[in-house]
Amino acid sequence: MRVELIETVGKGRLRVSSPYGSFTAGWHGEEPPMGSVHFVEIEVNGEALWGQDLTVVAAPVQEIVDSGSSVRISGQIESLSPDGVLDLRLDQSLRSMQVRNLTLDTHRRQRQGLCA
Repeated sequence: MRVELIETVGKGRLRVSSPYGSFTAGWHGEEPPMGSVHFVEIEVNGEALWGQDLTVVAAPVQEIVDSGSSVRISGQIESLSPDGVLDLRLDQSLRSMQVRNLTLDTHRRQRQGLCA
């Protein structure tokens, strides 16, 4: 995903702007100059719990919203496997994550939007 670096907000933490919204993220490696543009991968740490961390929404949108205490990623479910691997699409970007507590209803609704 294409991001522009806006400001440093702590050691290894940067505020970035993307086509889907602005958010705070961890940066690995030497800090690049502010205003520079980079193509990055979004990493979701640990497992997500279906029904708590992930929910289906009626009208899918593609956005990233930073509330200060958490970051919500909304996109399209690209695929969902019975062993709990979910692929989330934001435009041309695809992010895989491990999900617990999947049900048969989850599989039936896999082409709907997801709010993570």
